[in-house]
Amino acid sequence: MKGRRYIMHLDGDAFFVSVEAAKDPRLRGRPVVTGQERGIASAMSYEAKALGITRAMPIFQIRRQFPQVAVVDSDYESYAVFSKRMMDIVRRYTDVVEEYSIDECFADFTDVPGFKKDPLPVLSRLKGEIGKELGISVSLGLASTKSLAKMASKSKKPDGLTIVCPEDVTSLLGKTPVDKVWGIGSATAISLRKKGITTALDLASKPAAWVSESFSKPLEEMHLELNGVSVHPVATGSEPQRSIMKTRTFFPASDDSSYVFSELSKNLEGACRRARELGLYAKDVSVYLKTKDLSYANASRKLSLPSNGSFQIVREAKKAFDEIFERGRLYRATGAILCGLVPEEAVQEDLFGGARAAEKGGKVLEAVDRINKKYGKSLVHMASSSRSLHRERRREKKALFMPRGSSKRLSVPYLGEAR
Repeated sequence: MKGRRYIMHLDGDAFFVSVEAAKDPRLRGRPVVTGQERGIASAMSYEAKALGITRAMPIFQIRRQFPQVAVVDSDYESYAVFSKRMMDIVRRYTDVVEEYSIDECFADFTDVPGFKKDPLPVLSRLKGEIGKELGISVSLGLASTKSLAKMASKSKKPDGLTIVCPEDVTSLLGKTPVDKVWGIGSATAISLRKKGITTALDLASKPAAWVSESFSKPLEEMHLELNGVSVHPVATGSEPQRSIMKTRTFFPASDDSSYVFSELSKNLEGACRRARELGLYAKDVSVYLKTKDLSYANASRKLSLPSNGSFQIVREAKKAFDEIFERGRLYRATGAILCGLVPEEAVQEDLFGGARAAEKGGKVLEAVDRINKKYGKSLVHMASSSRSLHRERRREKKALFMPRGSSKRLSVPYLGEAR
C-alpha cells in the first residue's frame, strides 16, 4: 500500500519487576511483587500474576497466602534510569521516537534505509540489545498505525515480536475485544457492545459514515487507524514546549519541612536546568505536595521577570511551599512545574535593570551547568537540595552491583540521567 508507515510500539514486560530482577538475578523466574514500602502490591511478575495476585492487594495478605513470593520496595529512581537507557537504545535506530510512558514508546521506522525490505532482523537486533545491555525483556509490535502497533505488541507477551502485514490485520482485529482497543474506555465499550460491536474487527468493518453519525471524533480517528490509515503521527516532542515538570516520589514519607523542601528544590533545579538547555524562560512556577494518603496541595507564584535561574525560581517557590506545607502531615512526593515558557528573544528588559541583574546570575549558572555536565549531575547544587541529593546518592550506591555467577558488571547510575 502506497504511503504505508512502519510504526513500532515497544512495551516493557512487567517492567518494574524486570528491573528488580536485572538488579538481583536471584529474582529471575520467581513470583515477585514490588510495593513493600506502600503496603500494597504495585507491580507483579508474570509468575506472581499466575498465582492470582493483583495490583493493590495488601502485602500482609500476599505474605500469608503466598509465602513463596519475594516482596521488594519500589525503586523509582532505577526504573527511570532503565527507562531512559531503553529509549536511548531505540534512538540508535531512528530519531522519530515518542516516549509514551516509562515502559512504552512508539517509533517510526518508515524513513530508515532498508527497513521496509526486511524489518525482522532490525527489530530482533533492537530487542537483543535491550536484553543484553539492560537484562530486561520487551515486546514489540510493528504495523502501519500506532493503534495497530500497540495492539500487535500486546498480542504476544512477554518477549514477543509481532509484525502485522496488511494481510494480517483482519486476524489481529478479530482476536481483540473492543474494550482492549487502545483509547476505548469502559463507557464507550458498553455503547459499542449495545450496538453489536464486540471486537475491533466489528468496529473496523463499520462504514465511516455510521461511525461519524454515532460517535465523536476520537472514535472516528480510531476507526481510521484500525483500517490502516495513520491519523496519529509519532510525536517526538519537537513542538514548542509550554511547560516543564519535574516530580519525585520518596520513601519513607516525611513531615520534616526542611527535607520535603529539599526534595522540591531538587525538582526545581532539574526543571530550571532543562529550561536553560532549551533556551526557555518561565513566567510562572507552580509547586505541589502529595501526602501519604494521596491527597494534593498546590500553589503558584508569578515571576516578576521571565527566568530560568534556579536562585530566583527556588526563592519564589519557597513562598508557595510555605503556603501549603502543613506541619504534622506526612508527605511522599513533590512536583515543580515551570509554566508560560517563552524563548530568550521574547524576554524584555524591565525599566529597573532586572534583566541585567538576572543575566549576572545566569553567568554563574552557565558555569555550574558546565561543571555538572563534565563531572556529574548535581555535583554543584543549591544548599536547599542537599538533603535530597544525599539520600539519592545513598540509593545509587545500592544500585551498583555485581550479578551472582556473572563477570558482567552493571552500573545503574551510569546508564544515564533520568529526565
